[in-house]
Amino acid sequence: MALKKFHFEVISKEGKTLSGFLFSESVEAARSKLQSEGNAVLSLDLYKAEEKENSDLQEFEFKALASNGRVVKGEIEAETQYVAYRKLRLEYDFQLDYLVLKNLPFEQKESLKKQSINPELALLFEKDEEIKKKKKKEKKVKKGRVEQMLEDRKDEMRFLQAETEVIVQTVKQLLIDHAQHLNSAKKRDIQDNLDRLSRLRHSSSINHLEQIMKRIFKKLRSDNLFIFTEENILEVEQSQKEIKRVVRKLELELKKGLSKVQVGDLEKLTKVFQAGVVSKVLVTVYWGFVFLLVMLLSFWVLHGVKFFFGKDIEKINFYFSSNSLWFLTGMSAIVVGFFAFDVFARTKPLTLAKRIILYGIGFGVLAVFTLQFPALFFWTR
Repeated sequence: MALKKFHFEVISKEGKTLSGFLFSESVEAARSKLQSEGNAVLSLDLYKAEEKENSDLQEFEFKALASNGRVVKGEIEAETQYVAYRKLRLEYDFQLDYLVLKNLPFEQKESLKKQSINPELALLFEKDEEIKKKKKKEKKVKKGRVEQMLEDRKDEMRFLQAETEVIVQTVKQLLIDHAQHLNSAKKRDIQDNLDRLSRLRHSSSINHLEQIMKRIFKKLRSDNLFIFTEENILEVEQSQKEIKRVVRKLELELKKGLSKVQVGDLEKLTKVFQAGVVSKVLVTVYWGFVFLLVMLLSFWVLHGVKFFFGKDIEKINFYFSSNSLWFLTGMSAIVVGFFAFDVFARTKPLTLAKRIILYGIGFGVLAVFTLQFPALFFWTR
């Protein structure tokens, strides 16, 4: 009879709570073995991986380069190698280095890893009819710039999906490696969160995925996760340090990756601003001020000529002392002068930072002009 793998949790004859894995022919034989060693069995279950033996799915090991430039190693289940390849390319946007069956002999598996990815998989991927239909559909749909910017936020979603796979695989391995030092109830709670994270990795709620990840990190850092005794305190402290080190690394990579993607979204938002409705309204307003300034300058030139020839002196003196006319002239000149840098920078648009500085200075000058107008135009009434 083939050996099966069981997960157990017992109280030893010394009164310690222990958990781990055991290979045996049946659950009865496993229970008998544990009891013969003086343990009180709390739980004894067939390891979940054993339940997959009758499944049609195969397990593959892979190594890939994620869209954020990070090297990812992991495992994936699929009916065939191509299905696994297609899923990793489409859902996670991975560039694969190798993809091999997990249960192959070690020497054969290592040899296949060195040979890199089978080029026939890439050829099948390119010829895939479903992918072709998807590409044709995307070409037919004409999106506006704002809609396109929202669509491009999928980069953030793809990054989180890829990062989810990394976090789940890494944390599961941590729980296995340090199982003997962990509180069983706390460990199961973390495993439940990992299962939830795996199920929701295709969710459109980015914030929800982040919250689950942060919850897992918090639980892994908790001192209550570990079982301390006088005999194992040094080993447990070592496990605690290792788990916290890995958690810090995962948190940092998550933060850096999200920042990088979100900066890209900010640049896309800038492009939307440059060519969107808001930009068109501002340009229209700008040209309105240009027209007003041209009219006012023409007015002053015309009446200057009249004044030179001694005509309509009384009326011209009235205009010359009008604070409204001079205020409109000064304000129009400031608006036209300052914001010309933005309006005429169409071949090389200003960055968002430069635009904020320009608008800040422009509105600041307008504010000073408004407050100091009586002192600057002292001849007006």
